[in-house]
Amino acid sequence: MSEQASAERRAHYERIAGKAPKRGLTAHEAAEHCGMSVSGFQSWLKRTGVQCRIPGSTRYDLKKLDAELDRLTGLSAPAVPERELTPYEAWKAKRDASAAQAR
Repeated sequence: MSEQASAERRAHYERIAGKAPKRGLTAHEAAEHCGMSVSGFQSWLKRTGVQCRIPGSTRYDLKKLDAELDRLTGLSAPAVPERELTPYEAWKAKRDASAAQAR
C-alpha cells in the first residue's frame, strides 16, 4: 500500500488484513489488554462497576473498556451534565426551528 494513502484507508486495509485490533475481546484477551489475570480482571470489573461486556455475549468491547480506563484514570474530560433550558431559551430554540423549516 502506498505511503500517501489516507489514515482511514490504511486503517481499512489493516482491518481487512487482520492486523488491526478487534473490538470483541474474550475475557482472557480483555484481561491481557489490562495487564491482569482473568480472575483479577473479573474481580476488578465488579469492584469498579465497569460495564464493558457486549450485551448478549461473553465478549468485551475494546473501545468501551479503553473509555472506562481513561475515565477511571482521569484521562478523559468529565462529562458535562445536560442542563435544562430556561423558558426563554426553549422559546428561542422553537422559534429558530420554525424559521428554519419555513425556508
